[in-house]
Amino acid sequence: MANIMRSISTTYRACMLYREQALAGTGLGPCQTPYLMTLYYNEGISQEALSRKLNLHKSTVARQLGALEKDGFVRREPDPDDHRQILVYPTKKARDLEEPLRHVLSSWSQFLLEDFTEDEKNTVVQLMERIAAKASQSVKERSL
Repeated sequence: MANIMRSISTTYRACMLYREQALAGTGLGPCQTPYLMTLYYNEGISQEALSRKLNLHKSTVARQLGALEKDGFVRREPDPDDHRQILVYPTKKARDLEEPLRHVLSSWSQFLLEDFTEDEKNTVVQLMERIAAKASQSVKERSL
């Protein structure tokens, strides 16, 4: 049986290198793109909810948001209804990168799938979604 984890790891590393090159000069790192993409769709989300959406530990999210805030991509402020929560918003600087960022992400996916038929593309996406769901389920069950 083929080693699926090696294939996933190789693809991920190549994706990070592609993002790093494509985002050069923006001040945005390749691992920070999921944060902004999530904020574009969920402006004003709590930091805790962002952790859940990204399926990342709270401390990892807090650290990345601190870097994004320092670089002017996000702003954080206390929730007026619950001061224990911190709400996160993309700044104008982040919004100005929204279309270029979407292009970077979609062009990578298009590149990876350009040699596939439409049926094959759909199958790959469906299978990868199943793999991702199974992995997420395992993390939740083990409280990782």
